[in-house]
Amino acid sequence: MRNSDGGVVGAAAIARDIRQRKQAEAALRESLESLKEAQIIGCIGSYVLDIPAGVWTSSDVLDGLFGIDREYVRTMAGWTALIHPMTAP
Repeated sequence: MRNSDGGVVGAAAIARDIRQRKQAEAALRESLESLKEAQIIGCIGSYVLDIPAGVWTSSDVLDGLFGIDREYVRTMAGWTALIHPMTAP
């Protein structure tokens, strides 16, 4: 802040303690790594289905089990083709 003569008379600052957020982010990363390791050991994968959009995302392990890569189209038709390959359009 400056006075009418242009001299500095004060300053303002905003500070936040983000240690808790950083700790939570680190814990989440560690948890995700543990989940990935457990999926690899157990030969299982996971997916999340967005019902309104009709699309899904999957873990790297599930992709490996299905023999697909990141380019695979993750729609309901794509899911059907994976789990019922003989009945897929």
